[in-house]
Amino acid sequence: MQDTQFLQNYTQESDNPLDNDLELQNELAEMFLEECPRLLAEMHRAMLIQDGPALRIASHTLKGTSGVFDAQAAYACAFKMECIGKDNDWGNVDAAWDAVNSEMSRLSTILSRQLSRWNSNQQ
Repeated sequence: MQDTQFLQNYTQESDNPLDNDLELQNELAEMFLEECPRLLAEMHRAMLIQDGPALRIASHTLKGTSGVFDAQAAYACAFKMECIGKDNDWGNVDAAWDAVNSEMSRLSTILSRQLSRWNSNQQ
């Protein structure tokens, strides 16, 4: 999903009342930006020692937090890591790790920009 399309999805109105609450969305973005590095570190540790349950839990949590923003690529990458942990199938873990890092970095950049814009408008 292109950055501009993601931002449109992030800010557009919908039938869900929470989606129309920019303050709540931005609070969730702040939480994501705080938690994402910790969860990625947990995933990396689990990956290095091939701890499937730990990888599954951290990936599942990261998947859920990225899903709040309809970030489909980030969600899919976290789901892939969750499946690796669940199945203890470490064959493609390096490629999956690179992908989840890339997508979470991209999502973090987008959310940081959105927060900056929102904070500028609040002043």
